[in-house]
Amino acid sequence: MEPETLQRSPVASSRCSAGDPEAIQGDETKNDVDQPGVIDEVLPKSMYRVRLHDGRSVRAAVTASARHGIVRLIEGDKVLVRVYPSDPTRAQITKKR
Repeated sequence: MEPETLQRSPVASSRCSAGDPEAIQGDETKNDVDQPGVIDEVLPKSMYRVRLHDGRSVRAAVTASARHGIVRLIEGDKVLVRVYPSDPTRAQITKKR
């Protein structure tokens, strides 16, 4: 008597594969590019208005890992930001320059 083999549906196997981080994260891995900018305004709740060097203005918060190294951000500070691919008006501050 042969043991029954479990067959996975093609939908389940195409959604997640252990060795492929892009299958899990989608397009976010392609758009992880830090852009330089300058803080224009300090907003409430640890948010900042940042003017990018290409002229766009985005609302940004500090990433959790950068929060440990950055003590204070004020207007005029130069920062590196990562713009969200799903919402180009939002960003994360990754580093103070």
